[in-house]
Amino acid sequence: MLVLHGHAGLFHCDFETHCTDFDFDENGQLTNGSNISLIHYDHTLNDSSGTFLFFNSQSTVLSRIKTSDWIQPSFNQSVCFSMWYYPSHRHVSFDIQLVQGDDESLIRTMMSVTDNNQLSGNWIPVNVRLPAEKVKIVIVLNTTVGSLAIDDLSVHFCYEPQLPSSPQILFSCNGEWSCIYDFVPLINYPYQWSIIQAYNATQQNNQAPSIDHTFANQFGHYAWLEYSNSTVVQGNTGYLDTKTIFRISKNISYCLNFYYYAYGEFHSSNLNVFARLLETSNTVRQIWPRGGSAEYDYKHNEWTWATTQLPIGSYSLLFRVDSQSSDFGSFALDDIQVISCDYPFSEFATSPSLLSYSCNFDEPSQCEMANGFPNVHTEFNFTIFTGNTVPDRELGPIHDYTSNSPSGGFYYWNRQTNLSADDFGMFSPLRTIERNTDMCVRFAYYVKPSVVDEHETALMLDALECAKGNVWLKPVIDSQGWQFVVIRLQDYSCAEKFYFSVVVETTRKVAVAFDDIQFEQCSLIDIPYPGSSTTTSITTIKSTSELTTIKSTSELTTSSRAAWFEFSTELIFFSFLLSFYINK
Repeated sequence: MLVLHGHAGLFHCDFETHCTDFDFDENGQLTNGSNISLIHYDHTLNDSSGTFLFFNSQSTVLSRIKTSDWIQPSFNQSVCFSMWYYPSHRHVSFDIQLVQGDDESLIRTMMSVTDNNQLSGNWIPVNVRLPAEKVKIVIVLNTTVGSLAIDDLSVHFCYEPQLPSSPQILFSCNGEWSCIYDFVPLINYPYQWSIIQAYNATQQNNQAPSIDHTFANQFGHYAWLEYSNSTVVQGNTGYLDTKTIFRISKNISYCLNFYYYAYGEFHSSNLNVFARLLETSNTVRQIWPRGGSAEYDYKHNEWTWATTQLPIGSYSLLFRVDSQSSDFGSFALDDIQVISCDYPFSEFATSPSLLSYSCNFDEPSQCEMANGFPNVHTEFNFTIFTGNTVPDRELGPIHDYTSNSPSGGFYYWNRQTNLSADDFGMFSPLRTIERNTDMCVRFAYYVKPSVVDEHETALMLDALECAKGNVWLKPVIDSQGWQFVVIRLQDYSCAEKFYFSVVVETTRKVAVAFDDIQFEQCSLIDIPYPGSSTTTSITTIKSTSELTTIKSTSELTTSSRAAWFEFSTELIFFSFLLSFYINK
């Protein structure tokens, strides 16, 4: 039996009566053969009194005809779409497309009609068999110069030699007991997902969905974030991961279908879906919303259908909700399904990013660092060295921070010849990092000049996506060995790009190195690092940006703290200088 959502029968529109099954825009007009000199009769009645839809253009116009509701065939009988068109010009063209999702972002073209070489002077039929999927039909008319008539649009049973095969379902969960253990929330993040009955959810938060999507009642279950209005913080994030690893190959195309419910303050939070890669579970690639943008128009306070094609690869699915402000806003999920779909195979459309980042420079391939800044040339690059290979052993460092070993690696600013004042260098992790609340960065730094005088070296860490500002800035004359820093990042949520920078005041040689760089949830940061020979005491210094900094005992002397304030003007200068180099 054919199921057509919201309709007792098949979709049909002959324009002789009021058409409710198809919508068309203002570019189309209802008329008959008595009013059009080029077309003297319709297709339905085959006379001049019959009505048809007519498009006429003297310039480029993009017009659309679309089914007013979703078509959802069953899997045991073929369903087709048919229509008739009458062109009056050779260069009239149109596409028949299928769209999926309430945002209609998943689109494929089933048929294209272009450049009619010979005008037949008759109505021409079009027939397309529909896949066994929930779709809307959209006819896109690319009218340039000329006119086009449309008549007798219909969705109906069709008797093809081969019936559509039943789709293959890789994963299906409606939030009920049979699948509640198919998901796992990622720990160490502020928001935690759970499965809850709709009735119980509304007792905890009266804005939560009062019914689930599966059964449309208060006894059904869905996934939601366990937090209330009082615990919302800008930048807070929660991840829900499927235990299932999906291996999508070129044998069968698959799509992800799910329903979500947005509630609370409008646009105060985002919902995203990532692929969490099997080979490196720390690496994610966004797959929904399509194109990587989290700014999408969704329905509020009602269940909304989302779908996306799954790219080739091996990965689990990671659902994320994040708070973009301190206003309460959240999402619930239900009826999550991975099912075969009739689409060409696709690759990932977004760049990879990292849930966390860690590098001790002992394995060069592990770090994936990039020198410089887009469109900014740096004279001297950072390079991995060891205590055994460092260019000047008198300047050092002669051992790394990680293991206190001469064979351990570190990232060294290789500035040797053609030195000038205000030389600068920059480096960053090659991939963006998924930043959120309660994230910290830790690293060790080393600065030693050939001559100890009043000249400083400025070390900086900047963020260029969320906050677009300075995270940490430190003027150093001589660090007296390796120093260790932990900084709690400000509360933002986005795919962040971090840059480490160094600027020197002198033409003399200065050894600058970094080691053990880690971006991670603060609860997972190791303090102190067990391989270090540096004695570290945990001391908190609160700056105006409310960053928490942990420094070694040797840094926290009275003279060092006095120097910090004394050279604050110089810090501003160095920051300005770096901005000048980047923007010029």
